[in-house]
Amino acid sequence: MSLNKKEEEERGVPVTFYEMRSTCSFPMTSKLPHEILSIIAKFLPPDTRSICSIVCKQWQQPFQDAIPSELSITNHNLKDICDQLDSNIYFKRHLVQHLNLYCISTRNREYLPVLQSLFPAIQSFHYVEQTNRDISIESLLDFGLWKSLTHLDIYIQQRSNFETKNVLEKLSSLPHIVHFTFMRMHPYLAPSFVTWQDIDCLHNNLPLLRVLKLGVRLFPISSDDISTIRQTVPANRMAYAKYTDSYIDSTWLFYFALKYPFLRTIDFSDYFHKREPYADYNKEREMKLLSTHPSFFLHLKNVYVYENSRNGWPMTTFYDTLSHFSAPLKHMDINIANGNDGYALTHNINTWANLFSKTMETLDITVSFARHTSMSNPITLSIYPRLTKLVISAEYKSIEIDHILDQCPGLLMLKLSKNAISLRNPSSAFQSTHGLRKLYVDISDTNIRVINYVSSRCRQLKYLTLDKIAPKDTDFDKTGYLLFDMSFSQLNELRMWDLKLEGGFKFFVIEQAETVLQYTENSPMGHSSEQSSSTQGYRSEWYHTGKDGPLGREKKIVWKLKEDDVEFVKTYYQKAKDKNSYSYKPSKPQSDYLEDLTSKASWKEDVYGGYVVFRCKHVKKYNVGL
Repeated sequence: MSLNKKEEEERGVPVTFYEMRSTCSFPMTSKLPHEILSIIAKFLPPDTRSICSIVCKQWQQPFQDAIPSELSITNHNLKDICDQLDSNIYFKRHLVQHLNLYCISTRNREYLPVLQSLFPAIQSFHYVEQTNRDISIESLLDFGLWKSLTHLDIYIQQRSNFETKNVLEKLSSLPHIVHFTFMRMHPYLAPSFVTWQDIDCLHNNLPLLRVLKLGVRLFPISSDDISTIRQTVPANRMAYAKYTDSYIDSTWLFYFALKYPFLRTIDFSDYFHKREPYADYNKEREMKLLSTHPSFFLHLKNVYVYENSRNGWPMTTFYDTLSHFSAPLKHMDINIANGNDGYALTHNINTWANLFSKTMETLDITVSFARHTSMSNPITLSIYPRLTKLVISAEYKSIEIDHILDQCPGLLMLKLSKNAISLRNPSSAFQSTHGLRKLYVDISDTNIRVINYVSSRCRQLKYLTLDKIAPKDTDFDKTGYLLFDMSFSQLNELRMWDLKLEGGFKFFVIEQAETVLQYTENSPMGHSSEQSSSTQGYRSEWYHTGKDGPLGREKKIVWKLKEDDVEFVKTYYQKAKDKNSYSYKPSKPQSDYLEDLTSKASWKEDVYGGYVVFRCKHVKKYNVGL
């Protein structure tokens, strides 16, 4: 069991040579065999491995052999590698297959030719440009020296004098590339334009290309080019195409459909949310153009798009054409932004997604409304018989979780973020259990009845995460506590992060049944088929959220109350209940600020604020409060 993220991270921190030396009084070589040393070496950073390799003869081989197939180079280690000062890497450089180059400054550019000569047979190269560089990558590196490259990723800082074409032309010396990425680090700056002829040239130079990711602006295609485009040579190997910051319209879609006949994934998502209305848009005319395509993305499985292109062209035409050609979509990522008409946006979501409800397996819906937008009607879905994963983030708009479970009978994972989660049927009645396995709820308004409903209906639920949720129907002012009744749930993991509870609770209780009860799917709804006639009660563990440490260096902690402390809290609430005199004194609501927390030494001051109980049938692992 782990109580917070920090403890989990600390378990994964590798032990350095210095730590081993300071904690061990015996010779390491007499205790650890070669196999164990080799395993340890894999988890150490390169500089520590170099130190360990010169400790003794027994340590030399396992730590020198631990050079990874992937090597990252920055200004800090570039000179040492090129000048052979880092002998551990230099003499094992032939093992490096994946090279990452990060933010190399202009003053170190002289080392780049040496670096290329040291690693002539790498398979993949990942390059991130330094901020405000005024020299482009094609002048720094000779791509012709890396004939073996199959994966190339370039992330640049956008400059006004930069020409994308120059980089694309240099790729002609890399005929074996199968994966190419060219993106800008700052998408809000204006990119250079790329024509369809440039894209054609790129594929002619890279005949084996299967994955292409370009962060470019596409130059409009004129109507006179349509007849020429029909003669384009298809890139039949292409399976994944991503064009961010793209001025997509029907002519570009027509070109892509011709160029990529076997495409399985298309991604038009970008970083921009604000769009202008598309000038001279005529859906009937543009649908007519797309309908003349012999086979419009017949192999397409996955779509990632905003509701409009970067230039405001509406993607409804794209969806309608896909539906017209019966594209078997399995995944759709819908992103709708800056809408003013809540009803229209909800209608679009329901219409677009439902066009492919029979084949859809995973669905991701993101809606960003204007602040003044109202949407009284909830997001609804038609029946999705094959859907297994659903993610909805809709800026605190209404989501009815029982309706989702009714419409998606095969759903295994559900993530709801920034929603107002409720039940369509407040009575919490349901006709059949559901096989949901994972539920993630974060930054959402909800109520405890929703959690109780999920526990009762979804008996196979194994993972539950509640992050920054805000329950509405609390009764802590009368009873002194809030109960999340999940008594039907047998969880592998339960996470509760930074709960935004109205009372600012600082005490959390995990309750588990002493005897784990069994049930069958044939049992009546809301009941279980038990191996024993009754439970043996619940065992509980109490935790307090506070702060600890020296003044000025305090940190947020969650600590488990000892038996005597638990008895003190229980006695307080029992006496208040017997006398019917519980007086709720709200503490400060929980937040990320330490000043809102009580020190561990003064934890009894929070007893007046009530406590939260998470009652489960069984839970293997849980994280509380942080």
